[in-house]
Amino acid sequence: MRIIVWNISCNTMKNDKNRAEEILGTINKADCDIVLLTEYQPNTFGKIIETKLYDRQYKIYTPKNASAKDTCSLLIAVKNKEKETKKLKYDFNLERRYVAIKVTDMFEINNLKILGIHVPPIQQQKGVLKEESITERKEPYIQSILKCAHLFKSNNEYAIIAGDFNPYTEDVFKQYTIKYPYRPLTDCITNLESKGWINCYPTSNQIGNNCSPNRLDYVFLSPAFRDKIVSFSAEFIETKDNVSDHRPLICEVKLC
Repeated sequence: MRIIVWNISCNTMKNDKNRAEEILGTINKADCDIVLLTEYQPNTFGKIIETKLYDRQYKIYTPKNASAKDTCSLLIAVKNKEKETKKLKYDFNLERRYVAIKVTDMFEINNLKILGIHVPPIQQQKGVLKEESITERKEPYIQSILKCAHLFKSNNEYAIIAGDFNPYTEDVFKQYTIKYPYRPLTDCITNLESKGWINCYPTSNQIGNNCSPNRLDYVFLSPAFRDKIVSFSAEFIETKDNVSDHRPLICEVKLC
């Protein structure tokens, strides 16, 4: 089972056909079963990506109320359009930054659940961190991740939680004017690991030729996977500077 998680930077980069083709080239080369794109825009640019993925036999899911103006939406694509899949509904007030689906009979896993999420970044004003933006913008996402993680684990379900978590470490906060380091998202990651969730790429380094030194993108597998995993590996791969300010994270999980 191969998974690619990638913030494709529709909020900060030029959204033209050439960049769409570069993104598609990377996705095609990765040849993954599950594609999760964050900072995705469902406009003409996004439709190029959707159409090409559909032509390659992927089934596409995006947030219900996403509009062509949304530059921070997301997309989940599952290979093999014939697979029985459906969108899951959760009572999350998360704008249009999450998609949850269920896939029946994927790699002999019955009812695999996938939560894709894009946690918003902290806001700045003239280089100063806005403290109110931290709790207002991030806290609902933290609670939603932990709620889903608890639900999936309690029901012993096979599940994947992945996306751009936008966590910030204390070193990052030293750049800003703020009285305390905000740790809930990094604590959230530690919480998942302590509850048996498998961090597919636990190394903190995401430095590349076109991304910041802060680890942003994650893939977690639920504890139920432990009895089925033979091995797993993950890597951040290089792309051209003008494709995205994130490197795609590709995870490969061998199951028994």
